[in-house]
Amino acid sequence: MKKFSTAVFFFLMSSALGANLSTMNKTVPVTSSTPSSVPAVLASPATTTLKLSPRARIETQAPVASPTFITQSFSSLRSQLLFLNAIDVILAPSISTIQAGQILGGVHQSVFAVGTLHQQTSFDVVRNWQKIIDPTNGQLLGIAGKRIGKVELVLAADSNNALHEFIVTQAWSELSAGDLLLPAAKDERSNPVFDKQATQVQAASGRITTLMREGIWAGTLDVVAINLGTQQGIQAGATLSVLKQAKMNHPSALTIPSQSVMQTIATLFVFDVNELAAFAVVMQASDVISVGDSVVSIRTPSK
Repeated sequence: MKKFSTAVFFFLMSSALGANLSTMNKTVPVTSSTPSSVPAVLASPATTTLKLSPRARIETQAPVASPTFITQSFSSLRSQLLFLNAIDVILAPSISTIQAGQILGGVHQSVFAVGTLHQQTSFDVVRNWQKIIDPTNGQLLGIAGKRIGKVELVLAADSNNALHEFIVTQAWSELSAGDLLLPAAKDERSNPVFDKQATQVQAASGRITTLMREGIWAGTLDVVAINLGTQQGIQAGATLSVLKQAKMNHPSALTIPSQSVMQTIATLFVFDVNELAAFAVVMQASDVISVGDSVVSIRTPSK
């Protein structure tokens, strides 16, 4: 009986092992509606990029941002960028030194500033970032300021020439000597995304004056400044087109700009404006944007 059980056991084990080997050796047919020259993994509907060669690529278009995302993005931009004038830069208190002789300051550190406080205790820390110069005539249109933090007054000095002590409550960048202190105020500007009155602008044309980023080119979601403001009928919420000279393919494989034909390469959305200039975000771009490129307003018919 023992010998019979052992024989049965080995027989069952051999059968199971043979079935597994048979399954492993089978070739599973792969069905695909794509040509056989394209790997199956690249032809999958879930794949967004199909690499054809090092020089050619096909990509699906990115989904359009939702209104909620757009609103939050513009709110963030409007809370960081602002227009300064010469009076702001000259009269505003400025940081003189950082706690313990440090070069850069952050949250919960003390900073010391000099200037007149006008009985204010809460301040935005603003960096005097870039001058906005009209590329057509060299006129100063404004100064771009960038909010980088907030401070609260700890100890006011007896005189304006002495150092006031502040504590840093918020910081989005390191604070340093020379940064300005402007009274903190609630931004009561209207929301440009849903302000219907703001989209009904006059016909106007101008130029890209400044790229609000490092480098010499701007692209999608970058911020630029233009030499159009309220004096030219531009308001927050206006849309503009960026134009460049059209390019044509020369037989010698060189790209030569056409002197007479202009083509639209990008769309801008204005989110802040002063009398002579405006900040706008690049909503979409098919070519790089540079200082001096032409911009024209896109008129929306009144209803």
